[in-house]
This record gives sequence, structure tokens and C-alpha cells, in this order.
Amino acid sequence: MATHYEYHGAWFIQWSENGKRKKEWIGRSDFVTEREAKLKAKAKEVELQTGKPIFSHVPTLSEFIPEYLSWHEREYPASFFRIDQLVRQHLEPAFGFLPMDYIKAKPVEDYKQNRREYGAKSATVTKELRTLKAMLNRALDWEVIQVMPLRRVSEPRNLDSK
Repeated sequence: MATHYEYHGAWFIQWSENGKRKKEWIGRSDFVTEREAKLKAKAKEVELQTGKPIFSHVPTLSEFIPEYLSWHEREYPASFFRIDQLVRQHLEPAFGFLPMDYIKAKPVEDYKQNRREYGAKSATVTKELRTLKAMLNRALDWEVIQVMPLRRVSEPRNLDSK
């Protein structure tokens, strides 16, 4: 039997397999609802009963970054330094802990607003969002994720131009 629980602002599931107790991190409470955690626990129960996986492991953004940057360096060597810088300094700290299919529109909209409030220019935030979307599109092409979660997120309006 698999159960779900919240601990220090994050959801987990736990189960017993071959006499050993196991647990899995589902996500932070501000990104994952209790209903989603409960569904994940039920799916784990079905996996244990049938032996067939229900959900495949979706990597976090931090786990996907080395693979993406390696590809980007081979394909676009001229822009690699700047993309590497954007990903390491801004995107990974903000979204690195999230599984790639949990990067939703609301946290990205909050990110846009926070970056603008802390003095980042619209063009800079636009470049960061384009890079995040490019990473997710590449993950979609490589079948790491099944849907593009940010297709409705728009670029910030350029309020800096005169």
C-alpha cells in the first residue's frame, strides 16, 4: 500500500517493497496539490500490484540541463556562453528543483514579474523565457515530456523603449 504525506512544504509518497520502506518526493506544496499527490500514491499502488510502471520518471530541470547544454554547445557554439550563463544563473535556481512537467504558467508569470521588479530589463527576461521554452521544446522533441506546458506564456511587454 502506498500513502501520501506532506512534510516541510513538500509532498511525498511512501510504500513498502520487498520488505523495505521506500519514499519518493513528489513536489513542493505550492506546485503540487494534495489531489495530485494522492493520485501518484494510487498509481504507485497499481504499479506494485501489476509490476507495470504507470508514470515514467520525468527529470527535474536540473537533471536535464547538462544534456541540453551539451546539445546546444554542439548546435549553436556562438551563443553557448550566454545561454549557459542564463541557465545557470537564473533558470536553474528558479526552476531547477521542479520536474519538467510541473513547470506551469503561473510560476513562470511570477518569475517574469519578480525579475522585472528586481531591475531586469524586458529584453533580458524575454531571452530567459525563450531559453526556458527552448529547453522544454527540446525535451518535448526528445520525448522526455509529453506536452509543452508553457505554450500560453507570453513574453513581457517591452516598457523600456522610448
